[in-house]
Amino acid sequence: MKIKPLYLVFLLILTAVIIFLLRNNNDIKTILTIALSVIALFVSILSAFKNDIFPYNLQVFAEGLHLVKASAMPPSKGITIQVLLPVTFFNKGYGECFIKKVHLIVKPLNLGGEFIFLPAVEIDMQAFMRQKIGINTSNTIGSFVGFLLDSKKGIVKNIVFTPQAGPDKHQFNWIADSYTFEIHVLVEGEKKFKKYYELKQDISEKNLLFLIQSSNAIFFM
Repeated sequence: MKIKPLYLVFLLILTAVIIFLLRNNNDIKTILTIALSVIALFVSILSAFKNDIFPYNLQVFAEGLHLVKASAMPPSKGITIQVLLPVTFFNKGYGECFIKKVHLIVKPLNLGGEFIFLPAVEIDMQAFMRQKIGINTSNTIGSFVGFLLDSKKGIVKNIVFTPQAGPDKHQFNWIADSYTFEIHVLVEGEKKFKKYYELKQDISEKNLLFLIQSSNAIFFM
């Protein structure tokens, strides 16, 4: 139900109640008391069914794709390359939504298959760019967690995504290839992840070697 029809129904009901009270010779005080009760009931209904009456309208997009240098775990294994995405979450609707999980699906064109990258940490970009030493504890905000997004609100999160680990998961290795990156989001109340954004990017061997061998901590694609 849209906003204007909802208010129209409320006004018709309120008018009918007032007319009924006037015909039964009720005093003004009684009419005002009952009218305020009807208004309070209407507000309660709106609060209880806010997200049904005014659904959220989530939009997600990334402001470019960056490859970043990070120390492997344990550090003796050298340097790893991870994906840093400045992801904007914007709720255009009137209802709030809770972002439960975010996945990055990476699809190499020639290699085939798809790989799930999970959000690891959020980055303080100002500290990261000032230090120029890669991802470390001093420039991370913390682990990525779900968050509430109010109506007509937006937020930018600089998220580092790493390949999903596990004994049954194929190991991901960067190679020169054309890649498709898809951002999938699971919202509270939804049963499945939904793809909200997709971008394509060619990554060359030169790009990868430049990031590993140079002193730069980030490579802007």
